[in-house]
Amino acid sequence: MYAAIATSFSENAEGVERLIDFDRDVIDLMIASLEGLKKDVPLPMHSFNGRIDRLIHIISGIRDHESLKSKYGTVCNQAVVLLVSHFASVLGDLFRNAVSESLDSENNDAILDEDLKLTFREIKDKNWNIRGSAGDLLIAKKDLTFQDMQSTVKAFDHYIGVQIERDQRVNNIILGQAARHVIVHASARVTDRMVKQLVKVSPRSLKSSLELGATLVFTKEEVLELKSEMVAFVAALVNKLETRK
Repeated sequence: MYAAIATSFSENAEGVERLIDFDRDVIDLMIASLEGLKKDVPLPMHSFNGRIDRLIHIISGIRDHESLKSKYGTVCNQAVVLLVSHFASVLGDLFRNAVSESLDSENNDAILDEDLKLTFREIKDKNWNIRGSAGDLLIAKKDLTFQDMQSTVKAFDHYIGVQIERDQRVNNIILGQAARHVIVHASARVTDRMVKQLVKVSPRSLKSSLELGATLVFTKEEVLELKSEMVAFVAALVNKLETRK
């Protein structure tokens, strides 16, 4: 079950990468069409080949055109928002599955002794299936969130008994989560809250230096690095969940 959840996340992350490259198929098609046009140009009109070559050069470098850089930056920023959303979702799914498994363990006092106040209506809304809904109920009643790493680390440690070490990978993910917040709520401007939140989040390779008030713009390479960090983190967490006693 854990592996299936991780695979689903990896597929979603790949979908985000394809979104960044949304224009590549169009550009490749245009270039292929222009290359074909060159072959069809009659000999007396071969001077047009130079114009076609210049057009191919412009199209090939369209991402680097100054007038379009900001638009591609917006696409990459929204890709970060999507990645963080998918990441929070997969952490929640892994937690729910771990909670359900822990109900069979006599050693998990944190879950078995947890006091949840439920009404019969709430149980009825879950089709009287407490076991299958244990994770959802625990998240709702204890107001657990997986939108930030501090809450995630605490939830998995306290309820599941799985420790998550703080390293550069985790720090890069924290940067991604903080970036998502300002992209959504502050028009991608680096806020004082973000600067303070990340001042001790090091070492990290993503956005290691931030300027208060600056506009946060991600490159494709940075988005792909964040994606790789998240995929690797999920794989490592799944391994811990599958091998825990």
